[in-house]
Amino acid sequence: MNDVVLLRDEPIARHVALRVGGVCDALMVVHCEESLLEALAVANEWGNVTYLGHGTRLAARDGGVAGILLRLGTGFAKIDRSHGEVWTVGASVPVPALLEATRGACLSGMERLAGVPGSFGAALAAEKDLETVVTSVRFVHRGAIREGSLDEARKGRASRLILSATLALTPSTPEAVRDAIAVARAARLPPSSAWKQPKGGKLRRRLERSGMGDVRIRRAIIPKEAPELICNLGGASSSDIALLVRSAKDRVKQHTGVVLEPQIRWLGQRRRS
Repeated sequence: MNDVVLLRDEPIARHVALRVGGVCDALMVVHCEESLLEALAVANEWGNVTYLGHGTRLAARDGGVAGILLRLGTGFAKIDRSHGEVWTVGASVPVPALLEATRGACLSGMERLAGVPGSFGAALAAEKDLETVVTSVRFVHRGAIREGSLDEARKGRASRLILSATLALTPSTPEAVRDAIAVARAARLPPSSAWKQPKGGKLRRRLERSGMGDVRIRRAIIPKEAPELICNLGGASSSDIALLVRSAKDRVKQHTGVVLEPQIRWLGQRRRS
């Protein structure tokens, strides 16, 4: 198989934003659709296959991940603009790059994704209110590449790998797109927020009232200036991150009565003592 890279015993920390976690049995990077199904067949022989985007909201436990982590490579990071206002966008295109491209082309429709980190494929799987712009999605399901609606691509999404989507964009001006992006970004939490916005909002104020600014566990810290974040100072373990998440959640509930919901999704197993 050309265009497929397989890295055995790969440290997951290299591929997630928080830079924590043990190793996976292998990381497979597939760079073109022509090799994808054969690569997936090989990956399935290893057992568990976990799809990995840009890792912006992922953390891996110190015990590592059994099986294969699969990432879509360069062939899925392209934007086809050959049909005017109808674009086909690969799943690995970074969301900020897509927004900048639409602004430069004076096309509107994707501004609602402003402030969303990571890959376009991950945004398609998780973000709301995209159905009016996304006309079709290519995805893998049960060993075949299919094309359908966004709703079909999301069903049982743990087993469906989104490859690309076709967008019906609307003519606009660079200034209008820029202003709409600014409004959408201002309404969101920072892209790297560890938490979803609680009911009633005011996430930062709730964390500050609970005394969570500048709380540190070994090499992991919640910054005083931005307590909605969790940062790895270098050398933090996934256990350090998990303890900070638990501490913040418990203290916010104790002081404000609000139960926070983390945005961090955990992969793998805890290290056995």
